[in-house]
Amino acid sequence: MKKGITPIISIIILLLITIALAGVAYTFLMGQLYTRIGGSFDVPVGGAFCTNGLITIQVSNTGTADLHSHPTDTDINDFITAQVDGVDITASLETTTIPPGQGGTILRNYDCTTSCASGPHTIDLGTESLVLHPTVYCP
Repeated sequence: MKKGITPIISIIILLLITIALAGVAYTFLMGQLYTRIGGSFDVPVGGAFCTNGLITIQVSNTGTADLHSHPTDTDINDFITAQVDGVDITASLETTTIPPGQGGTILRNYDCTTSCASGPHTIDLGTESLVLHPTVYCP
């Protein structure tokens, strides 16, 4: 007579392994999803504008976590991309924290007259979850 694991015990072990793997996968995916949803934002209509060669950008936090803009501390800054016509403007961002569901200004009076001419300008603004490309027209 051969000895081995009974079918009932083997099924229980397989179920425990399956449940453990599902738990690990769920934890990993929820962490990834929270990071993606947490940093969502929107540039509302009229939120990016140019007055006398000075560009201002306002955003709305549509995510589930505070949205931080701290140009001197990259560990806190949620905006990993901030450019006007390919020129990095991360150092020109306002130091601000925007709670979920609220709006705020992240770029105020960026002097475009020295780095770009009048006309349309593409702004690249992005977090880990989203990159937006609003266009601003400077007369």
